[in-house]
Amino acid sequence: MIMYLIPLLLATVFLANTEIQVIKHNHDLLFRVPRPNQVLKYQTVAFITINGIILSLDIVPPYSSRHADNTTYIKVLSGRMMWTDSSTSPHQPVNHSRAFLCELKDYFWLYLKHMMIVHNIQRNDDIRKVTIANPLPEYYSPEVRQLVFQFVKNNRHEPKENFKDCEFYNLKGFEISFSDNDEHLCYMQLWAAGQSVNDDVHNHTSDDALCEVHACSANGNGRSGMHYLNSSKQFYDPLTTPKSTFEKLELPSFHEHGPLWNINVQNRPVLRNDSTVVYA
Repeated sequence: MIMYLIPLLLATVFLANTEIQVIKHNHDLLFRVPRPNQVLKYQTVAFITINGIILSLDIVPPYSSRHADNTTYIKVLSGRMMWTDSSTSPHQPVNHSRAFLCELKDYFWLYLKHMMIVHNIQRNDDIRKVTIANPLPEYYSPEVRQLVFQFVKNNRHEPKENFKDCEFYNLKGFEISFSDNDEHLCYMQLWAAGQSVNDDVHNHTSDDALCEVHACSANGNGRSGMHYLNSSKQFYDPLTTPKSTFEKLELPSFHEHGPLWNINVQNRPVLRNDSTVVYA
């Protein structure tokens, strides 16, 4: 996820039957969510559907459990969950157990839910064939429900010669913050690439405190993924550094990679003096 703070928040919709507030800012959706001691019941809101894959934002109260069937895939945005068996004994995450248990911590439970069986994921050879819908419920304002999402060629946002005419697309975007003081949690955006497309090296040395991870919802050929250098101390020159220098990390559908940045003893990202993150 690419994390940054959007300072200006526009008209907020306050709802009696949900604590998840949805705000429109430019072409983004902003979600304002409660703190742990304010969460009394399970809440969910579906916010985008792509080729039959539904992405929803869910809040699970502390000390509660939910059943997740075999078409549900979870991305934990804050907190920790444990898979359990029928006796509610905690286990490490395993494929055969689809119930999870939440414990009280300093933050609430928030996750993305992908509704689709992996083997039935639709694959497209043209970005124009990708179906996108806004499934926000009717109790939200027309302004947010009528927001149209679309994949846009990346060179429209970042004009670079190496992206010209490249099948590399971006869909923005979704920000999540706490409702009591607008503390920023994360920003999410979607990417799509044609087969055999290399979106090149991203250099985050100019991005303040940016920690980015990728979760894959559909891997077209099953072999795509990330390439990275083993150490931030490795020399990199876009003209001379061979591709063999990079490590490859495949990302199957509904998998994600862990942090690719350095972490200190407090489990926090290592920052340079200019507040940029040191990527490993």
